[in-house]
Amino acid sequence: MNSNMHIQTLAWLDRQIDDIHAQSVLVGELLLDEDDPRILEKYDNKLAELEKELHNINNKIGVEKRMLAKKL
Repeated sequence: MNSNMHIQTLAWLDRQIDDIHAQSVLVGELLLDEDDPRILEKYDNKLAELEKELHNINNKIGVEKRMLAKKL
């Protein structure tokens, strides 16, 4: 993979982080207006899923940065 592809991958991962952030904000806002424990649990599970996805993306970013550093 050339340097340009690593940079494109990093940009794509950055957009994924923005998307996860937007989803998290939306879920957080929905949580504020909810009283049903079943729905609250569903939202809590969604936030946990988003957190896990964010962690995976951050790991991928670390890998891409290391690979790009080797190329430069």
